[in-house]
Amino acid sequence: MSNRYGEAFTSIFGSGNSSESILELIYMNDDNMPANGAVSYYYGNSTTFPGIVKPAEFISSDMTLDAPQVFTSKYDTRYYENMEAAGSEYGITKYATTGAVVTTTGTTPKVTHSSFYPQDYCHANWIIYRLSDIMLLKAEALVEMIDENDSSSAGIAQRDTLLRQAYNIVNTVNLRSNGATNKTDIDFKLYSSKTQMANLVMQERQRELMFEGKRWYDLVRRSRRDGNTKYLISRVMQKGSENSSVLQSKLTRMDAIYWPYHKDEIQVNPNLVQNPAFGSGETNSYEGTNK
Repeated sequence: MSNRYGEAFTSIFGSGNSSESILELIYMNDDNMPANGAVSYYYGNSTTFPGIVKPAEFISSDMTLDAPQVFTSKYDTRYYENMEAAGSEYGITKYATTGAVVTTTGTTPKVTHSSFYPQDYCHANWIIYRLSDIMLLKAEALVEMIDENDSSSAGIAQRDTLLRQAYNIVNTVNLRSNGATNKTDIDFKLYSSKTQMANLVMQERQRELMFEGKRWYDLVRRSRRDGNTKYLISRVMQKGSENSSVLQSKLTRMDAIYWPYHKDEIQVNPNLVQNPAFGSGETNSYEGTNK
């Protein structure tokens, strides 16, 4: 219907095995078969919603702002599809419900989520790679091909071409989730440099792949390219100021962005050396080194 967003969300995250799927873990719609217990536990179900993992406050409150900071407009349907208010807090509905319909005819879009999966019987497939993920990875790669030190006419032309190609990908992904009656392109003029376009790609990946287990690894990849964790820290600090000085101090070290080896692995493999950000690995656990 003209006043409703398309069926992409329900097709991808509800029915599963959509035409956009590249690789996903399949959980058969059969209560006698294994269920997706991780989603049921972390995101919630018909008995316990929200689950133990919830959206950060700056994300769940984004549409209460006159100018949203995470999403490009109040008509970005991904906000409404991915989250739902549960009392005084928000829960994550992506993967936890069988579908969603966003109505955008009024001044404020409204969402109707399908039923939550029953506790212990979540049959939502877990998507590892899908088309928009790969498209945005391509956009990221295009941006990295830009040589800002090449001031020749050919170099400038190549830069402009790569910026436009990356922008076209991001804009295409963004427009798919724009439920406004009059869709508006992202303003290309605001992203005329390599850094600006790199930030746009990161922002679109955050919006498109929210709660799909991609964000931390995107930030790690960005840190590796930058050679520092400044961007990562700025994103992590959006979640709140509690223990901010300790958090910033720890994440300043590049070692801290990588996982530790389990101490049992170190004991059986003498060639492994524990990540120095997490202690020796003999007596210190991951939790212990973060107190």
